[in-house]
Amino acid sequence: MENQNKPLESELLTQLKQKDMLIAALSHDLLNSFNSIMLFSRKLSNDEELPDKFKKPLNTICKSSERAYSMLENLIVWSRYRTTYVGEKSVINNLSQIVSAVIDMYSDKISDKSLIVNVIIDDNHCFSANEEQLFSILRNLLSNAIKFSNSFDLILVTNSSTNEGVSILVSNRGVGIPPERIDTIFSPDVIKKYQGTHGEYGLGFGLILTKELVENNGGKISCQSNDGKDTTFTVSFPIIG
Repeated sequence: MENQNKPLESELLTQLKQKDMLIAALSHDLLNSFNSIMLFSRKLSNDEELPDKFKKPLNTICKSSERAYSMLENLIVWSRYRTTYVGEKSVINNLSQIVSAVIDMYSDKISDKSLIVNVIIDDNHCFSANEEQLFSILRNLLSNAIKFSNSFDLILVTNSSTNEGVSILVSNRGVGIPPERIDTIFSPDVIKKYQGTHGEYGLGFGLILTKELVENNGGKISCQSNDGKDTTFTVSFPIIG
């Protein structure tokens, strides 16, 4: 009976892998389309000769395409992680550079909200992780911090080291998270739409993916928040042995 089930199990695994590969391929193609929409809509909306009546709908198009682009990026990472892609780990001794690259990605959004982003990183606190996945982890955490910050708020990215491991903290002064949501923000069973301070929408899928990527690298993630005040996400990785 066990041997009879093996062909069916093998076929199901093949179909699942093909599905994930199709999702990844389609997502890549769609990324290029949304990237073009973002670039042209942003360029047109900043044209001083453009009548004001066109600027608002162009901004709406740009923000909608940015949301879709971000979701597709997460979908690509998730599909790769769910198939055969795990990724080689390396010694991370350039965390400040990785954080700077992530911040550069969101320079427009940071500017739109007039946010202050302070980075205090000690690159001597080394740890082992897959750099591409680490980038995705930090990208999602910074995106979340921006989304739920008010104008002129502070976002702080720091790291620290103990005998047990290295921690990266992403904090923001913003709207905070209600206590009843803290226990569900990493759960794939509870996916809801949440609106940012400037009307940004999200499903919370980024945090679910972030938890999977952190654990894939042998780490842990936690969240502390004061509702209506501030939020801190802490990602911890084992120290290099």
